Amino acid sequence: MASERPVLVHCASGWRSSVAASLLRSTGHADVTDLVGGYAAWAQREDVLV
Repeated sequence: MASERPVLVHCASGWRSSVAASLLRSTGHADVTDLVGGYAAWAQREDVLV
């Protein structure tokens, strides 16, 4: 049964999380967000505090 809670998936480079997000959506999870570019891209942004 799909959760009604929002889900954010991430990985190091973005490829695996993209696949995971697609699989979750295909099983009925409506509110799934993928961290595009992965954690590495997110951490390199200048506006992010790590």
